[in-house]
Amino acid sequence: MKLPQEFIIIDIETTGFNPQSDHILEIAAIKIKDNQITDVFCELINPNVLIPPFITSLTGICNNLVKNAKKLDEVLNNFLLFISNQVLMGHNIRFDMSFLKLKIYNNLGINIVNQTLDTILIAKRSKHNFVNHKLQTLAKHFNIEQNKAHRALDDCYTTYFVYKKLIEE
Repeated sequence: MKLPQEFIIIDIETTGFNPQSDHILEIAAIKIKDNQITDVFCELINPNVLIPPFITSLTGICNNLVKNAKKLDEVLNNFLLFISNQVLMGHNIRFDMSFLKLKIYNNLGINIVNQTLDTILIAKRSKHNFVNHKLQTLAKHFNIEQNKAHRALDDCYTTYFVYKKLIEE
């Protein structure tokens, strides 16, 4: 597996699991170049719907927190400028990309075609026999402290530190 020297780690938080009917609440990304973090993007989004209590419990993102946040189309425009044509990495990136591709196309009429890399696949190819491949499980295995699991920016950092541990092998 050829690993890129320059890439962007992404993560989103949503109101649920269905890209067709649920909404993005938060988008975060960190740019990596030569194993260094060079830039950070993080935005809360006002979904214009009530956030389910389960999601608030999981993420800490509540209706009051997003009531004055930017609208989705504005955040997506800024996000696209941030990621450009870079390789995108994430933990279970298929989930994030299912939302991003649909929302970007529906709101902006743009098809996102960036190459992606999933840290779950890297973990599955590693020498470790993890109990599962959840981000929290991998972080715990590698003694990586998580400040706020299920917040987009913190999950980006955790994904990056897990990725670094996995490629050290």
